[in-house]
Amino acid sequence: MTGFTIPDYVNATFPEQAAPDSVDFDALVAAFNAAGVVSGLAVTASSLMTLAVSAGSAWFPTATASYAGGTVTIGTANGSNPRIDLVTLSSAGSAVVTAGTAAAHPVFPLIPANSALLAAVWVDTAVTTIVSGAIIDKRIIGVKPVPAGGTGAGTFTNHGIIVGQGSNTFVALPAGTGGQVLTSGGASADPTWAGAAESVVGLILARQFFT
Repeated sequence: MTGFTIPDYVNATFPEQAAPDSVDFDALVAAFNAAGVVSGLAVTASSLMTLAVSAGSAWFPTATASYAGGTVTIGTANGSNPRIDLVTLSSAGSAVVTAGTAAAHPVFPLIPANSALLAAVWVDTAVTTIVSGAIIDKRIIGVKPVPAGGTGAGTFTNHGIIVGQGSNTFVALPAGTGGQVLTSGGASADPTWAGAAESVVGLILARQFFT
């Protein structure tokens, strides 16, 4: 699975994984303007209670945090009830486990402040090994939107000129050809490429007109 998931009941290793949690909605809201994954940061089972977190990065309102890849460790399981732990990346670039509260019907703990949600981990009663099916991908992978300080786009034209569009996604003008110059289209239009000779003629005519 790649990216944010709430599994169907028939696909869930543990039935309660198929139930949406309020924190799922918190993560979705946060992805609009608070935190989200740019790339990578997949959480997978490794050994016993240890999980692997792949290299990647996440965005936050004022910066992007990168992670070189590593591991996190789930704490000892409760002997009577299951719980749900969260794996997050902090704005400081650290992978962190937040333990939930063990209960007959456990719920997610809150996402720590200034953190991007990566995965929800079902820690079953008295387990000593986290299996792959216990890990549900909760990464919301995308590009930081313009209102949150991003570009709203994943790629741009090679060598193109980036042009603002108010609160809409930036656009990239096509790359000009050799010898062309960028000319203004006025306050309500994107600039365009024109031959240098045309621009020089226009400048001469304008100077003659206003002289």
